[in-house]
Amino acid sequence: MKKTLYIIKKGYQAVAFLSLKPNFMKNRNITLNEIGLFLSCVLMVAALIYIRSNS
Repeated sequence: MKKTLYIIKKGYQAVAFLSLKPNFMKNRNITLNEIGLFLSCVLMVAALIYIRSNS
């Protein structure tokens, strides 16, 4: 469970890092949509790890 929370935290840190860097966003053309997609991927992975560690 702690590992799952750690992964989620890392994902949010990455998103926060990207949103704090407007130049990076301009260069890479990262949209809010893609950040949302990334967040949902992080949550999916976290959910899978959580399910596996419980079963």
